[in-house]
Amino acid sequence: MQNKSGWLGCLDVKAFTLIELLVVVLIIGILAAVALPQYQRAVEKARASEALALLKTIAQANEAYYLANGEYAHDIDILDIEIPGTSVTNFGVHRLQTRWFEYGAQRESNTLLAIAHRLPMSSFYFLNYFNDDIMCCYGSNAKGEDFCKNFSNGKINTEHSSSKTCYQLY
Repeated sequence: MQNKSGWLGCLDVKAFTLIELLVVVLIIGILAAVALPQYQRAVEKARASEALALLKTIAQANEAYYLANGEYAHDIDILDIEIPGTSVTNFGVHRLQTRWFEYGAQRESNTLLAIAHRLPMSSFYFLNYFNDDIMCCYGSNAKGEDFCKNFSNGKINTEHSSSKTCYQLY
């Protein structure tokens, strides 16, 4: 004997209510709001780590330039290194610009060898490599200061701090 309601009559079909769907969407939204800042911090740490590697390369090339010429270079173009990027001029000094950073050789009182500014310029943080093998992270604003503090595990170098706090890296 065939069921009058057809084949659906034998299934016990249940559906989600609108409230249940809204609760699921709300939970997903809360999880995303918690996870997104952590993801963004991890991505920024990876970018900064890459910048530190390039910064060290620039500083080593500047040391080699010093050994050959008796002074540090102030122009990244005269160093014997190949770093992918676009050549730009900032305050009359040649630098290399990548998607996330602008790199330069620096000859400031024979102590600062290399710099990396997070782009857009002066909007977040910058990194300096000194001739005593100290690398510092300086925040350009509160967000950058917080990033530098976390990236360095709060280690402060008073020798390279002036108007900004030097958060020493490695």
